[in-house]
Amino acid sequence: MNIYHYLKRINVTLPLEPNLSNLVHLILQHLKFIHFENLDIICHRPIRLQTEPLFQKIVVQGRGGVCFELNGLFHYLLKELGYEIKMISATVRLPSEEWEMEDTHLTNIVETDGGEYLVDIGFGGNEPRTPVPLSGKPVRDITGEYRISRDGNWLYLEKKDPTHDWHCLYRFLKEKKTLQDFIHPCHLIETSPRSLFNKSYFLSKVTSDGRISLIDRKLVCVTQSQKKKREVSEQELSVLIKKLFNIQLTDL
Repeated sequence: MNIYHYLKRINVTLPLEPNLSNLVHLILQHLKFIHFENLDIICHRPIRLQTEPLFQKIVVQGRGGVCFELNGLFHYLLKELGYEIKMISATVRLPSEEWEMEDTHLTNIVETDGGEYLVDIGFGGNEPRTPVPLSGKPVRDITGEYRISRDGNWLYLEKKDPTHDWHCLYRFLKEKKTLQDFIHPCHLIETSPRSLFNKSYFLSKVTSDGRISLIDRKLVCVTQSQKKKREVSEQELSVLIKKLFNIQLTDL
């Protein structure tokens, strides 16, 4: 994996000390330039969970991906830059307050500047745009306020909702994983009837004040002050994907 090409993809230059300030910068740049998208799953193209295929897809071809790809490749970038980093699995809490399939989210814990932080650039729209301390201290970005809570060995990423109540986004343990540990969870996301990602388009990109997402045939534009939705026609779909995400559907 050529980290110089990777850093060029997200418009970051060296030298880059492995500290908290630069970690924040790397997260923001990654979210800005590399988008969440499930097009390979929709096109029944198996995800290859090895570093080089992920690098070719995301860096060389200019694509995005799902959590296994985005957080998986970001893990190796941070490691190459000198960060102490641990790959972990998480289980997502659905809006219905049910748990998603076990361990079907990949994310990372980074140790820097004397603390441990949850770092997630692949949660498809709900990820914090800043490292979240495992100490439990709340942090805020333009999308809201986040914290980590604990119950025994379990840790929970939580976000404060508009009524000022905290709700859980996902739970995790600090158990170290490798990319190969996610082959089966990734296969579930690709093929299971319970998966949220194998039924319709799901593409999402951050903006300076919110996020633009294409979910099935709905274009959703969210800012700090408002949320707009509209239906997208079959004829408009490929045009929007090219315009917003720079992906040509006919090339897949």
